[in-house]
Amino acid sequence: MNQLAFIFDMDSLIVDSEPVYRSRNKDIFKKLEREVDKDTQLSFIRGTAKRKWTILTREFLLTPT
Repeated sequence: MNQLAFIFDMDSLIVDSEPVYRSRNKDIFKKLEREVDKDTQLSFIRGTAKRKWTILTREFLLTPT
C-alpha cells in the first residue's frame, strides 16, 4: 500500500522561515512606501498575517482596497 504524508511546520521548529517572511515584509513595506521601524517588524514574528495587517493599518492609517 502506498502512503503519502505531509508535515506542516506551523511553528517553524523544523524550518526557520522567519528570514523569508522578513524579506517579503520588506517588499510589502517598499510597495506601500512605508518605513516600518525595527520594533514593529519584530512584533510580526510568530504572528498571523491578519495580526500583521491589523498593526499596519492602525499604525499607518491604511484603508483596505
